[in-house]
Amino acid sequence: MLVEVRNVRQQEKKRCTYCHGTGYLPCARCSASGMSLITKQFSISRWSTNERCQNCSGAGKVCCFSPIIWFTLVSLMP
Repeated sequence: MLVEVRNVRQQEKKRCTYCHGTGYLPCARCSASGMSLITKQFSISRWSTNERCQNCSGAGKVCCFSPIIWFTLVSLMP
């Protein structure tokens, strides 16, 4: 039991501080909603539309590029 507690504590220290080990971060451009408000202007008129976020492609999350995540992914490859 004591060995398991130590393993859990060691794994927590290795976990990415940005994404907490999930590998994803919330998209900052759309505030994790997947949609962004686009304002378009034509001559003197202006209108706004909701469109799928171009940064996250509507998923609301982006990949974490922390070195800890990349090291973990590479070490898991066969």
